[in-house]
Amino acid sequence: MDKVIQLDTVDRYNKLYGLETLHPLVSIIDLTKATNLVNHIQMNYGVYALFLKCGKECDIKYGRKNYDYQEGTIVCFAPGR
Repeated sequence: MDKVIQLDTVDRYNKLYGLETLHPLVSIIDLTKATNLVNHIQMNYGVYALFLKCGKECDIKYGRKNYDYQEGTIVCFAPGR
């Protein structure tokens, strides 16, 4: 897991998951409709991101800690994180 994927645009994020970009600045997506599975990668966000976790399918590692989010949690990332 040495490679870090730079997500500098909404389009790059959507392409990572095989989703269509309808607007260059904003995207609302349902990852259950993704055509590419992405697991165990490091991402560096160049955009703001808000995620609503509807289930507890995965833990998120942020920095050096693993976070065990509950179902229905909103997770937020700022550029550069």
